Amino acid sequence: MATHAGVPLLSLALDLSRHLDLAHPALRDHHQLTAFIAREIARRTGVPEARRGQLVMAALLHDVGALTLKERLDLLEFEHDVRTPGSMIHARAAAQLLGEFPPFKDMAHIVAYHHVSWNAAPEIAEAQGGIPPESHILHLADRVAVLLRGTRSALGRAKQIRRRIRGASGTMFAPLLVDAFDEMAETEAFWLQARDVDACHILADTGDCCMVEVAVEDLKSLAKIFGFLIDFKSPFTAFHSGAVAATAEALARRAGLPGDGPELMGIAGHLHDVGKMAVPARILEKPKPLTAEEFNVMRGHAYYTYKILEGMSAFGPLREWAAYHHERPDGKGYPFHLSAADLSTGARLVAVADVYVALRENRPYKAGLDAGRVVRILAQMGRNGALDRDLVALMAEAEGEVDAACRAALPGTMSTYERVAGC
Repeated sequence: MATHAGVPLLSLALDLSRHLDLAHPALRDHHQLTAFIAREIARRTGVPEARRGQLVMAALLHDVGALTLKERLDLLEFEHDVRTPGSMIHARAAAQLLGEFPPFKDMAHIVAYHHVSWNAAPEIAEAQGGIPPESHILHLADRVAVLLRGTRSALGRAKQIRRRIRGASGTMFAPLLVDAFDEMAETEAFWLQARDVDACHILADTGDCCMVEVAVEDLKSLAKIFGFLIDFKSPFTAFHSGAVAATAEALARRAGLPGDGPELMGIAGHLHDVGKMAVPARILEKPKPLTAEEFNVMRGHAYYTYKILEGMSAFGPLREWAAYHHERPDGKGYPFHLSAADLSTGARLVAVADVYVALRENRPYKAGLDAGRVVRILAQMGRNGALDRDLVALMAEAEGEVDAACRAALPGTMSTYERVAGC
């Protein structure tokens, strides 16, 4: 596995964007729609291609700092801008999170100010040392996307939305940008594309400006962002992804995986549960056994992990290692019902790490188990074909090392929480 890989940064941003929009049906495609509108405004106002690419990625990730579902739904209110108490918190948190991944640092500054009203900009710019012009484009695009929310017939709402935006010219929005928006909003094509927006619309016109070399260490930073967002959904999973990552990496080292294998295994651990963004917190935190319907919702998360991680193809089997963590060697797992012949060592290893951590953790319906009992349960699962027997045996030998690795990883996870929460 190469230490560095050339990857389309925009594809990674799209993966993370899809992850965010899974949180609630009302959020569906919000980030992609915002990115499309921002790109169109930027083209009309002469923003250079390279900066346009940064803006599109910033639009795809602009609400990454809204860490609770309530925050995200509150942001769908049109007047939610800098004058709303706490409105800047999620933007600063987003900038902090994006700054954790070096290739995203340029867009972090754009995101930090995307709720600053035009008439408040001079005062904030003086205090903060400047606001990127792209932040004002993102602000306008985001609010147009909010007004389009839930609209089946965009053409039927076009006049109302244009009137609303023009009414905020010179206050919420920069007059020049409003003029550009109003001009393109005259065409039916704009509104029809907005209702039919998809990744193809967003990927168009970006060229190679978003192609970057990503080192394994940088990819780990990105994976931690994914893991952080899903773990934050529930206090019972606050450190789950980080613990699975540490367990998988320690076990991979003990198994003798060559080169970057252990680090990539840890990255898969951070990513394995990203599909749980589609699972409501009421299910994740339910203190009683799940109903059949609730369990069906829960089982869908592994499929969504597979779907979200499409942009990871440059890193070989990383996507499969993460997404196949509920598959079983006996073929009775989910969501693809793969069998032993289809499961790589990496996928089997993440599965063992996930079960180990889940049994050790406190959950709404149970207290965490001691290490000895967990090892015995894993051994039984190995005999039953639910887990790889050889890796279970290796876990039994390495349990002390694994536990130490988990404990060592905790301060780093806490540090990320503190930095973001402090925004």
